[in-house]
Amino acid sequence: MESLREHPADAIREPLEAVIADARQSTDARRMALRVWQTNLGDAREARLIALAKSVEEGELLAVLLNELCTLGSATTANESVAALLLSKTNSESAAVRAAAIDTLARRHIADGAGAVTTLLRDRDTRVQSAAAFAAGQLEVRSVIPTLLELGTVTDTNLRKECLDALRQLREPRVISLAVASVTDVLTELNALRCIAEFGGPEHADLVTRAALRGTSLEALLVSVEALTKWSERDGIDSVVRAVLQRSAREIQGQSGVLAGWRVFGPVSAAEAAKIVESTDFAAGTSMFGAGPNARVGQVDDLPVKDGRWLAICELDVAEAGAAQLLMSSNTPLRVWLNGKSVLERTEARRFQPESDRSEATLSKGTNRVVVQLTSTSDVAWEFHARLRRKSSKAEHERLVEAALSRPGNVERGRKLFLTVEKSQCLKCHRLGEQGEKIGPELTGIGSRFSRIHIIESLLDPSRTIAAGFQSQTVALLDGRVLSGLKISETADTLVLVDNQGKKHSLRKADIEESQAHAGSIMPDGLEKTLTVDEFVDLIAFLTGEKQSASR
Repeated sequence: MESLREHPADAIREPLEAVIADARQSTDARRMALRVWQTNLGDAREARLIALAKSVEEGELLAVLLNELCTLGSATTANESVAALLLSKTNSESAAVRAAAIDTLARRHIADGAGAVTTLLRDRDTRVQSAAAFAAGQLEVRSVIPTLLELGTVTDTNLRKECLDALRQLREPRVISLAVASVTDVLTELNALRCIAEFGGPEHADLVTRAALRGTSLEALLVSVEALTKWSERDGIDSVVRAVLQRSAREIQGQSGVLAGWRVFGPVSAAEAAKIVESTDFAAGTSMFGAGPNARVGQVDDLPVKDGRWLAICELDVAEAGAAQLLMSSNTPLRVWLNGKSVLERTEARRFQPESDRSEATLSKGTNRVVVQLTSTSDVAWEFHARLRRKSSKAEHERLVEAALSRPGNVERGRKLFLTVEKSQCLKCHRLGEQGEKIGPELTGIGSRFSRIHIIESLLDPSRTIAAGFQSQTVALLDGRVLSGLKISETADTLVLVDNQGKKHSLRKADIEESQAHAGSIMPDGLEKTLTVDEFVDLIAFLTGEKQSASR
């Protein structure tokens, strides 16, 4: 099927449509035909997708086709055919189709979809309810707030996540109680943190700090640092409370090494810059926060682009002194001080490339201060990111880190290595696109969600940061066996674990003596022992280049 891509698109379109519309064909064959069929559709893509959707039976493939319409515009471009098709499919006999229809209506901001939200929030299928909750937020359906508050207490995790986010978008302050109850669940943690950041205050600082220190996601860390910092800047706040909030933000950044909260000054003269570098009073600066997989900071509207020198200051607390590596980048000339000592300087401007500026550094026990000086011009807005990585005690790990950071690698060789299960073992537990198992975290689009160094360290030290919901579990059985793995399903009578070789173990609960969750990953250590340096670099190149979006 893939070989058909080499043929003229118009010559193979009709035969492919026949395969896609034929319910007797296997699902895999029809999906592959769809992928090839979409090649080079150009401006006719939307019309052809609509026509094809009308020829496909109610079911999973039709849901895929409706989801494909997500990327094709918004309310300003949606024609009557799109809206009519999607609205009609909200009444489909297939739950997958109903969910895809309301989801696409929401993503394209088709206002007529609001009318279906009330009914679909009461659907018998939680997938449909989750999509309807998402739509309620996107389409601003305030009339369903009472229903969202009710559904925000159900046991289905994905539905609770969507209810939290919808209520936040609808500016409903009563969401705070749901968020507080949900922030300790790793699967709802991020959405809960966003709600607390928006509607909470210093009284929630301990909850927010503990969530960030669990290290389940970079996004949770960024939200937490920003919330704590903004709360500390509120007018009239008690000085003791302010100090606690500031210390919590420093501890989060110190533990993770991600420098997310900055106090920015500028433009300033050389004399002013020298004073600021030595000062401990940052009240005059403007708070700015990192965003995205690299915690990138950039100029915004209230900091206009001007010629001159800018300073950005970040503080972090660490429990122990030790060797570290500074990883950063900027599109302007820069200089960096750590605890008053110059550790990095670059005099020329260059393209922003994450982690391309690197320097050895030593962290002191307690509070450490990083000062970044940027030199901008009137036609270029500055941007930068910075991270302090604790160096590994394993020399081989450091050698691989340096190689993967400094060499581009070969994406195609990395792809072949990734797909060779016997060599990389990735697809035993992870899914990328439509290949692999759905045991570990989804890898589709990993390069757009995580920084290069995060991916590198996750491979070398799998337990360093565990994705939300993927903590492992150890089970002691009455017969003396002890099994560790990831829980993938559970009923009243059975528990199913999958181990680090991808093998599933179905256990009767009556045979379990003790079960305990722990912070380690089921991903096996020692991947670097099975790969050469070149292979490791190629694998990183492939993963960091994987930008495709995962499905909802």
